[in-house]
Amino acid sequence: MRQINLFNEDCAANEWRLCQLPGDFLVWRKNYLRGKLPDTNDLSEFNRIRSAELHKIAPEFPETDILRDLEKMHDTLLSLTPCDQLTLWFDTCPYDQIMLTRILALLANRKQIPQITLIQKNLAWNKNAFLKYHTHGSTITTQNLNQAKKTLGRDDR
Repeated sequence: MRQINLFNEDCAANEWRLCQLPGDFLVWRKNYLRGKLPDTNDLSEFNRIRSAELHKIAPEFPETDILRDLEKMHDTLLSLTPCDQLTLWFDTCPYDQIMLTRILALLANRKQIPQITLIQKNLAWNKNAFLKYHTHGSTITTQNLNQAKKTLGRDDR
């Protein structure tokens, strides 16, 4: 059984490390905020187009590195099984809600869905917040996943 903690940005992951809470982590960076979002069912194509878009915004990062990072994010998320625990740590800002909806929609298309807990607060995640709220999550159900899929208007992403 794997335990993955998924964060909205690197600074949250850095603070989480200080807490010595269990599990590994995955950072789902705010990579949907700028540039076009591809309208494709193919995740490889989505990642390829997004890496090109993100490279335009941040040319100091090689496009191949951005692509590898996107693929790792998706591969880690989509490799989770029903025996695995995924904890989603998000704040309530609109940008985080976009990311959260996308993550839930991706998971909704899986035949085997991990155990998912959402810990969502209107705050910037730091060590004190992680320690205070790490047991205050809500279980994400199949109904929640299907709603995310419906919100995106796609059955395949």
